[in-house]
Amino acid sequence: MFLPNIVVILANILPYISGSPILGHFKTTSVCGDSQVKDGYQFARHTTRSLLTCASTCNELEKCYSFAYQDHDCFLYSMIVISDCSTSTPKTKKHFYEKSGCLNGGKADTTGTCYCKNGFMDERCYRRMKDCTDGMLEPSYAGKGLALYVQPNPDVEPFKVYCIMNYGGRTHVLYHLSESTNLTRNWEAYRNGFGVLTGDHWLGLEYVYHLVNSRNFKLEFETRNSLNNQFKQTYSNFKIANETDGYRITSVGTFSGPMADCMTDLLEIPFSTYDHGDANGLECAAAYGGGWWFRDYCARCNMVGRLVTTPDGNRLNISSEKYWPDVLWNPRRLKVWLQ
Repeated sequence: MFLPNIVVILANILPYISGSPILGHFKTTSVCGDSQVKDGYQFARHTTRSLLTCASTCNELEKCYSFAYQDHDCFLYSMIVISDCSTSTPKTKKHFYEKSGCLNGGKADTTGTCYCKNGFMDERCYRRMKDCTDGMLEPSYAGKGLALYVQPNPDVEPFKVYCIMNYGGRTHVLYHLSESTNLTRNWEAYRNGFGVLTGDHWLGLEYVYHLVNSRNFKLEFETRNSLNNQFKQTYSNFKIANETDGYRITSVGTFSGPMADCMTDLLEIPFSTYDHGDANGLECAAAYGGGWWFRDYCARCNMVGRLVTTPDGNRLNISSEKYWPDVLWNPRRLKVWLQ
């Protein structure tokens, strides 16, 4: 008749034995003195039988980085105490533990430095990068071209982008190098994105919206002619509205570059595709060969037209090819990114 009592006693003693296997996944922290994670990072609270049960619950949850335990209350947190102490507060719970080692699949080298993956970064890979500029100096990514997850703000589900992790970090919006790539797509495709991130692709208006409304971004265009000469244009502060507002352009900032300004006169213009927009937008999307922000005269440049190779390297002078006004040659590629 004493067996149930023995089980209860053991359940409460085992967690405090240093050799308890489950606690081997955790560590106490002293990086900011006798502290714990701020309550704002708590995502769950449970009543549990013991500290061991609380530890086991946290260990099974990918989003749980740390936990506190007191009087059978188990507090789960999606944060660790980082070295600048900005995530910590003086300890109020009897027990506080963090997951040990590198988080989110990161791997440590012989010095203990964590090398992160899947867009995670910073000490112990505890957070997702906001954009490619944010993650550019992470040792795992620096100097590379990679498809990685970003999370511009905590309210947005992480999504994948193609990053160039040098030149200040570039988050690609449009990558068009192949003549066989067709940019004639419907509204859903332009909203959600299409193509292969490591090749020709359009990121997606919904993702662009979340990025450009998280901070100020430059929008940059890069193209080359048949002689492989490079031309780049920059808009200092690009922003768009949400889908309800047609993803209209709300800001472009200041323009700089060697060719025509093709975006400033598109301010307040909504996006159109061949199946979504007003009569003018539908007509322009069909003529230009892809979705874009179209005025009554469509647009001064065609960023979504076909890539065309001609014997002399010059334009065919048709509306469905890529072009800039007052430029005779036809672009051989187009890259558009946020930075």
